[in-house]
Parts: sequence; C-alpha cells; structure tokens
Amino acid sequence: MVDLELVSKADMIEAGHAAELGEGLNLDRLFVQWQSIGLLGRPVTRAPRRGGEGLWHPNQMYLWLDLLHFRTREGRRVPTLTNLPVAAWRLGEEGIETEQAQRAYGYWDSQLDNPNRPKGERSLRREAIEVRVQWLASPEASASAKRRLRRLLEMANDSAPRISVSPDTLARAALDVIAPGRKPTDLERVVARSLYEQIVFTSAAHDCRDALLASTPETRAFWEWARRLGQADLAEAAAAQPAFREAPGIGRLYTPISLDEFTSQACLGLMTILGIGVRRLLGELDRWPPKSEPPPPLHNLKRKTS
Repeated sequence: MVDLELVSKADMIEAGHAAELGEGLNLDRLFVQWQSIGLLGRPVTRAPRRGGEGLWHPNQMYLWLDLLHFRTREGRRVPTLTNLPVAAWRLGEEGIETEQAQRAYGYWDSQLDNPNRPKGERSLRREAIEVRVQWLASPEASASAKRRLRRLLEMANDSAPRISVSPDTLARAALDVIAPGRKPTDLERVVARSLYEQIVFTSAAHDCRDALLASTPETRAFWEWARRLGQADLAEAAAAQPAFREAPGIGRLYTPISLDEFTSQACLGLMTILGIGVRRLLGELDRWPPKSEPPPPLHNLKRKTS
C-alpha cells in the first residue's frame, strides 16, 4: 500500500470539478451518498497525522470520475451506475473490495421491487430484458416476435418465484427470434432454454438477499467463490468462442464480449451466479459440474416468504 498514491476525498472532489463533471452538483454531498450505497468504497487508511483525513485507493478516484461521467454526460440513473463497481470487483480490480460490491449490488437488487422505481422502458428489468432480446434476435426476426418475447420475459420476471410462463412457452418465443422461419439447431435450443433457467437463478438470489448481504466472514467467502466462478466462466467462454462462432445460425452470438457489455450486465450476471450457489446449497440443483468448485456453506440460508 505504501507504493500507491492514495487520494483524499478533497482530491476526488477537486478532480471532478477539474474534469467539468460537477456542473450543478454538490459533489461533496454526492460523494457521501454514493459511498453509502457502495458506488464508492471506504478509505483504506488515514493521513499520518493527528486527525488525518481518510485516504482512498487511487482506483476509487478513477471509479468516481467514471461514475460522474455516466451520471452527468450520459444521464445514467443511480441503480444503473451500480454496475461499475460490481464489474470492477468481478474482474478483480485492485482497490474494489467485496464489502463495496455487496453494498452496490444490494442497492441495485433493492430497486427491483421498489414501488417507487421507474416503470416501463426506464425500469431496470426492462433495460435488462431489452438487452437480452436484442442480443438474441436474428436480423430476420420480426418486430412482433421480439415484442412477444419481451412480454413473456416481463411476465416471467414479474411473477417469480412462481413463474407464470412455462419453460416451453418461453423457449418457443425465444426460438422465434433466434431462428425465425427455420428449424433451430441443438445449440440454439440450449440457448433458448437458458432464459428460463436464468430467471430461476436470479429469483433464488433475490429471495435470499438478506443472507447474501450479511456482513460475515462466511458470506464474504461465498462472494469470493462467486467471483472465482464468474471469472472461470469468462475464461471458458473465451476459450470456446472460436468453435461456437462457427456454429450455424447462432455463431453470431459468440463474438468476444466487450468491457462495456460486461459492465452493463455486471449486477445481473452476479445475481445469476449467486442464485446458482444458493440453489445448490438449498438442494435445488440435482447435479453439479464435477470440475466446478462447489459453493461454501451459508448457514441459516432460506428464501424469504411473502
């Protein structure tokens, strides 16, 4: 840590103004608000003098400026901004600690069932669904087929954990946009079925939010496991991409993922991984890949009841 050029809160506020990212904003107040929900981390130490100010890892400065850019220049809402620290943590960025990722993810998750959250096209779920539909859709997919898949995904997500759409119905709608007007390949069928599975996993994580956000060594170990599993999946996907890109029809889906794409879906992707671990611990997964590290225990884990 001694080799790092640690930064103070005043340094970060000044940098925000210098970059002209503080127009009309009270950056001091914004800093405190963002730190409270995990967009920014906690200081790693204090200046070496009596009453010295808190000092942050320099990567928190870069994160702060990125957050201000997306907030000021691109009009991103705070729940969407939580993807930045979560993505940095998932990728192992130095200076972004697990506790910060927990708080940021927890805020994002809390907005999914916030009665005051934006509805319609501005909702977090709708944003994620739109990204998924556009990713899946063949250039030949009709507007009506994409509209039907959007509607079914919205219904399935909104009704979870008692999902009101059957796996077969959702898969058929997905195949209508993946492989319109032709017989789908086996790999395309697997991709279509995975939409339902993702909803099951994210629902499990959402139901167990309190346990997942506990500040305990046990929970932190579970999160570190989730990060390792996610990084292993990214490495495996990268290794498999050359072969998958040659697959008829669906090869277009397997272009290398960009950092922007990964970041925009960081919280949703983490939620899926957490849900996989939760369902494994609850005994809801019949099989576990033999080469995959199983999740560490989380005692007193249970789904919320409503």
